[in-house]
Amino acid sequence: KDRNPSPLNQLDMLMEDTYTQVMDIGGTVEQLQHHLRAAANDLSCTTRLILLLIQLRPDICLGDEDAAMLAHFLSPIVVDNESQGWEETTDAALTHLLKTSLAKTAKDSVIVHQPLVMPKDTSRLKKHIQIVCDRLKKGASLTGKPSRSGERDEGKEEGKAPSGPTEASGGRGEEKGEEKGS
Repeated sequence: KDRNPSPLNQLDMLMEDTYTQVMDIGGTVEQLQHHLRAAANDLSCTTRLILLLIQLRPDICLGDEDAAMLAHFLSPIVVDNESQGWEETTDAALTHLLKTSLAKTAKDSVIVHQPLVMPKDTSRLKKHIQIVCDRLKKGASLTGKPSRSGERDEGKEEGKAPSGPTEASGGRGEEKGEEKGS
């Protein structure tokens, strides 16, 4: 409505530069989010591989239920947000596991809740994964049920046949020397 508007004093150039900077920052944020999703995917795949290797290790012998329980504590599901990341939650979960199901003594099972803080490096997390593997290797169970190693060794001593009904006897428990129906 003003017939002679006052000069904008280069305000149009300032607006144009601001718009360009905002668009550049938006593009950078999109690239960084893409890199973060790729890193989360790599971490998820690596964690699944670690879980599979732990399950397949012959000296650990995890049952299916124990393997599923371990996957809950060493989760391959990577959800990263501003307040807490995968490293903090996984380290807290493994610490809880070591103080409950895998505790060596009742003294070790004292649970002290600590706040989740961003770790400086991953050495503590690596140490907790190693301790969990060591305790599982010693025969500890996450579910309280016996591990598969006990099932494997049953009746397989050298020179002994497994006890109980066999497939050849039709599951009736008959020995080789016994006759049917006398």
